[in-house]
Amino acid sequence: MTAPLPPFDPLGLPAPGLLVLALAYLTLTLHLCAMGFTVGSGVLLLGALVRRRPADAGLARFLGGGLPLGFSYLVTFGVPPLLFLQVVYGQFFYSSSVLVGAFWIAVIPLLITGYGAAYLHKLTRERRPGPQRLVVGVVLACVLAIGFIYVNNLTLALTPERWLDAYRASPGGGALNLREPTVPWRYLLFLAPGLGVAGLALIMRGAVLGGWGRDEEGRASRAFGAKALGASAVLVAAGAAGVVATLPRSVGAILRAGGPATLLAAGAAALGALAVVLGWRARGATRLRVPVLASVSLFGAMACLVVVRDLVRMEYLRPHFDLGRVAVHAQWGMFAIFAVSLVAGLALLIGLAVKVVPRIAVARRAELEAAAPRG
Repeated sequence: MTAPLPPFDPLGLPAPGLLVLALAYLTLTLHLCAMGFTVGSGVLLLGALVRRRPADAGLARFLGGGLPLGFSYLVTFGVPPLLFLQVVYGQFFYSSSVLVGAFWIAVIPLLITGYGAAYLHKLTRERRPGPQRLVVGVVLACVLAIGFIYVNNLTLALTPERWLDAYRASPGGGALNLREPTVPWRYLLFLAPGLGVAGLALIMRGAVLGGWGRDEEGRASRAFGAKALGASAVLVAAGAAGVVATLPRSVGAILRAGGPATLLAAGAAALGALAVVLGWRARGATRLRVPVLASVSLFGAMACLVVVRDLVRMEYLRPHFDLGRVAVHAQWGMFAIFAVSLVAGLALLIGLAVKVVPRIAVARRAELEAAAPRG
C-alpha cells in the first residue's frame, strides 16, 4: 500500500520548468564542487597529519587553511539547490524529511560542529599541534554524517511505496533507508569526487610553487594531488558501476536507451577521464594552464552527473509525478532578484580568482623570499 501523496504546491512553479531545472543543476554542481573540496581536503589533511612526514608540512598547511573556506562555500552553495529541490519535488522531499526527521534535524548541529572544528584547526594548529588529528577527524566525521543523512533522505523520497513501512517502523522520525540497495553506492558516488577536487587544488598549488622556483615542494604537491585524483577516478567508477547495477530495471533502462541520460553519462565518463589525463600530465607543470583545463573538465563531468541523477529521479517518480503537467505562475520579479544575485556572486568569485588571489600569491612569495636564508 502506498501512502497518499501530498498535492503539488497550488502556487505552481515560479518560472518555466526547464529554467528552474537549469538553475538547480548549476547551483548543485557548484555545491558539489565546494563539498568535494571540503571532503577531499579533510581526508588528505588527516592522512598527512597521521603520516607526520616532514614533506607533508606544506600540504597540511595549505589544506588546513582551505578547510574552513571550503566549508563556508559548501554551506552557501548548498542553499539554492535545496530550495530548488523543495520547489520541484517538495511533495516527496518534505514527506521523506519527516520520516527521517530526527536525523534531518541533526544536520544543523553537525554543520555547526564541523564548521567550528574547521576554524579551530586553522587557529590552533601552530601552537597546539598535538590534538589536530582529532580536530580534523571531527570535521570529517560531521561532513560524512551529513552526507549519509542526505543520501538516506533523498533516496527515500524516490520511493513513496516505502513510506508507510518506514513510518510504522519508526513513527518518531527515526527512519533510515538502509534497505535501499543503491544507498552505499550513491554515498560513495556522492563523496568520491572530493579526492579529485582536492587533488586538482594541490596540483595547482604545485604548479604555482614550481613557477616560484620551489621545485621540490611543488613536485611533492603535484605528485600527491595526482595520486588523489587517480584514487578518486577509481572510486567514482566503482560507485557509478554499483549504482547502475542496483537500480531497478525499469529505472536503469534509461541509461541504456541511447537517449539524453545515456549521452550525458557517456559525457561524464569522457570528461572525467580527460580530467585525470590532464591532471597526471600536470605533474610536471609549472604553469596553471593544464591544471585549469583539468578542473574545467572535472566540473563538466560533475555537471553531467548532476543532470543524469535528476533524470534517474524523474524515472523513479514517473508513476506519481510529471513536471510537464505542473502549472507555471511566473514570478519574474523574484526570479530577476535571484538571477542578479547569482550572477553578481559568481562575478565576485571570478574577480577574486583573477585579481585578488594572484596579488596575495605575489605577496606571499615576497614574504617567503625575504625569510629565506641567503647563502
